[in-house]
Amino acid sequence: MKNEHTPRTVHTCNRCGYQWIAYKGKTPQTCAHQQCRSPYWNKERVFPIRNTNEENIITEETTN
Repeated sequence: MKNEHTPRTVHTCNRCGYQWIAYKGKTPQTCAHQQCRSPYWNKERVFPIRNTNEENIITEETTN
């Protein structure tokens, strides 16, 4: 029986920030987080995240 540990790779989701250890030797297809499960976990976003709350705050401040 081998006492050597196989190296584990820590993966980080670019969408939700979740980190996990892959136990198989290949790259996972989806994020391991139960609420995310994004197939694009290892790709950068093409467009920035749009925050609609900031737009509402700006319009409320200008109307007052």
